[in-house]
Amino acid sequence: MEIEISKGKKKKPLKIGAFGQGGSGKSYFARNALIADFEGGLSEIDCESVNLVGKSTDDLLDFFKYVYTHHKDIKQDTIAIDSIDYVEKQVHAEICEERGVKSGSINDKDLGYGVGHQISLARFVKLLKPLDHLRDLGFNILIISHAKVVEIKDPNVDQYYDRWDLALERNMRSYIREWLDILGYVSLETFTKKQESTGFGATKFKPTTTGRRLLNIGNNPSYESKTRVSLPDKIDLDWGALMSAIDDSRADKGNSAKQETKKQVKKESKDGNIRL
Repeated sequence: MEIEISKGKKKKPLKIGAFGQGGSGKSYFARNALIADFEGGLSEIDCESVNLVGKSTDDLLDFFKYVYTHHKDIKQDTIAIDSIDYVEKQVHAEICEERGVKSGSINDKDLGYGVGHQISLARFVKLLKPLDHLRDLGFNILIISHAKVVEIKDPNVDQYYDRWDLALERNMRSYIREWLDILGYVSLETFTKKQESTGFGATKFKPTTTGRRLLNIGNNPSYESKTRVSLPDKIDLDWGALMSAIDDSRADKGNSAKQETKKQVKKESKDGNIRL
């Protein structure tokens, strides 16, 4: 085997994940992509999609094959799945139907301990493999997911704590995180505002928001995230803003861009507001 040493950044299309609570703007974020619509929440969004609501995972694979075959005719540079947790539900339903599990749960004892999860992960790997081929053709990949709170048992801290994470089974969450290049948590910019004193010495704060929607990428124990590109900790939830930040990083502005992001600290300002 001939060994070839390469050097420098490789500007490949990216595999990006965005997860958040319902109604946070995840699907709208994907509006410029060609979307595999598994969830059925795109009716009020001006976008191009393929309706896969209620369809099988084989139909999703057929969609990938179509994109691969007709890639030169597709004007979008991004292929999106909305949402991956709905795909997971379909995978579970198909496994239970094949195995005769009437409860519809892959945790059913009729499947055997852990067997359903093993089968599910194997099928997900099969489903995601074609996306790597589409990436090789020049498409970015965007995975949309809902969010759920999970308990974290970190040996480096004394107490368990909660964190927002992908609304997937544990082994699937781990696989998706490793597979993606960028994973961001979608949220509204939120802060608390000091309320009038109750007269008993207690200070109360009321949560409110600026209405600004954010893609949170920086390291934070309150939500899962990752990036293989040097990016600001928080970016406006806009595909153009994200691509611009990626272009800046690839133009060797990434380190300075990262440094420009100030650490988010819970600090009370003079007006009594605390930003989160």
